[in-house]
Amino acid sequence: MKTLDVGLILLAAGASTRLGPAGSKQLLNYQGKTLLRHAGEMAFASACRPLVAVTGSDADRIAQQLNGLSFKTIYNPAWPDGIGTSIRAGIHALKELAIVDAVIVMLCDQPLLTAHHLNLLIETASQNNSKIVASEYSGTAGVPALFSRLLFDELMNLPDDEGARKLIQRHKNDTILVPLKGGEIDIDTIEAYEKLM
Repeated sequence: MKTLDVGLILLAAGASTRLGPAGSKQLLNYQGKTLLRHAGEMAFASACRPLVAVTGSDADRIAQQLNGLSFKTIYNPAWPDGIGTSIRAGIHALKELAIVDAVIVMLCDQPLLTAHHLNLLIETASQNNSKIVASEYSGTAGVPALFSRLLFDELMNLPDDEGARKLIQRHKNDTILVPLKGGEIDIDTIEAYEKLM
């Protein structure tokens, strides 16, 4: 069995408007580091290479959180238009860096995500001829998710305000699910952050 060559895109461009005065969720503290640094370290500890981080709001402070973790950090000027623009920018950057078999798309606000889970996505994809390997939590399929290079064009053509989940739904017959304990915990509101802490 050949292990697939898999790149990774970490989406970190949003302005976290629902957090209010708390600011960017990427910079919230979690176990002595920011949520973004935690996510970056999980990606760095995984088998994924190359690593691409897409920034937007507060770009300079966000990029500093990934120092020393081998990320190619790119700024997406269209970030206010939606997550689809950041996925597009990430795929474009990844294709310039390397030829890979697949990509994992991940967010920075799933604090219980581990490098082991990312590697499990790769292992599952390597053992099966499936276009997508997605994480399963709370009865849904979502990110982090691995997408075959056969879907790169579709990822690049997502509507500006549409994320990868719609693509998973579209190809549900070609999707394998890997359970992610705690994957439903994401930090979109200050209440969610306080509950996590």
